[in-house]
Amino acid sequence: MGKEIFYIDLHRTEVLGWEKEKSKLVVKAIIRGIKKGDEFPPVPVQRIKDRFFLGDGHHRAIGHYLANKPLKCELCRQIFHDYNPELDNSLFPIKETVLVKDEGEYEIYVKQDKNYR
Repeated sequence: MGKEIFYIDLHRTEVLGWEKEKSKLVVKAIIRGIKKGDEFPPVPVQRIKDRFFLGDGHHRAIGHYLANKPLKCELCRQIFHDYNPELDNSLFPIKETVLVKDEGEYEIYVKQDKNYR
């Protein structure tokens, strides 16, 4: 069975995350890539009734939300082994993520990829 790849409009569908703070510089780099037409790998998500749980790709999700562009996703049956996101009260809508100044994280990405925006 192939991967189920689809796009989520983050302004119409609630996506829950677990990382409350993300790097402002990294999100800005993602937005620059979106505006330049860069192709991003799909973000793994798990369906929870009428919402989705984000397993990874918080920076990409926030960047697409702020740029008002659909997020490319891959539907996963279960993101983490022995973890049920329906029972986790610490999850929150990704649109509530706080962007923080974190030059160190951005620099790591730049060192790993010379084409990083």
